[in-house]
Amino acid sequence: DLPVETFETYFPPQIISVQGLVRGTANFRFQEDVIKVFDANLVSEKGIVEFGLPAGEKQKLNYQQLEASITHNNKGISVVSKVDLRETGKVDIQGTLKNKHILSEIDGSQLIEGRVVVDLKNLTVLPLMFPDIQYIDGHKYSEYIISGSIGNPAIVGRSDIAAKSITLPRLGIELKDVKAAARTDKNNNIKVTGEASSGVGRIVFRGEMLNYLGADLLAKLYIEGNNFLATKTPEFEMEISPKVTTLVNNDVMRMEGEITIPRAKIQMIQSASMVSPSTDVVIVDADLPTEKASKRLALDAELKINLGNEVSIEGFGAVSYT
Repeated sequence: DLPVETFETYFPPQIISVQGLVRGTANFRFQEDVIKVFDANLVSEKGIVEFGLPAGEKQKLNYQQLEASITHNNKGISVVSKVDLRETGKVDIQGTLKNKHILSEIDGSQLIEGRVVVDLKNLTVLPLMFPDIQYIDGHKYSEYIISGSIGNPAIVGRSDIAAKSITLPRLGIELKDVKAAARTDKNNNIKVTGEASSGVGRIVFRGEMLNYLGADLLAKLYIEGNNFLATKTPEFEMEISPKVTTLVNNDVMRMEGEITIPRAKIQMIQSASMVSPSTDVVIVDADLPTEKASKRLALDAELKINLGNEVSIEGFGAVSYT
């Protein structure tokens, strides 16, 4: 048995510490200096992983068992990874490189097959991946079957999330009765649907992306809602009623439709006065770019904005109402 900290060099930077022990075995069989059978297994039981969040907060995650194994025989190379997070849920990953020798090179024609199942009874792990999300009460289930080759894989399956509430601290809102679903087919097309409530309103969306693993991007998303509380902070509080369609390809993002703002309160806070540089300050190469700019999507928007009767803007000693 070895402390898990022995492998801390391989930990991602978000992990602060790990408490637990790991044990493992490995078996080899050679024939004429060629590996015929290779079998390795690592197991860690009843441990605690402490993560660091961007805001300086820490979160602990208890696990019942972590297991990873790799097997090589005449059928190919198989990898299995299982994670039991006690009350949080389970993750099960299985994959095979068919007819693959452990020492041979891998190219795009390599045949693969696998299965991924994520069954989370609660969503306390999501803030580790999405730091702006907190206080989640919900569950998630995903199951995907993988086939084809490395160069041309096919991923078929589904993913569902349901949450009674999700808090977004930066926006100052709480999403309630959240539902989201994604479905993928053998052509790697994705269809998504979802809905959520905020304040007195609700919003729904549906969309699809064609061949999301391909080089050509083509996606469509439609959003519709009424009196949805989009943000509630001391400076900015707003409800929206959108009917917007967004189309995206490799070159442009096009948005069309209308957004009604039935209620908004904007408090413009005057920042401290800026100090201009002295006349004897010389900025060298101010107009030269520091690095080559990456290609960005062009935005083509044709949106109608409707302001309701409860929109106010206050700042710099003046108040404006619609």
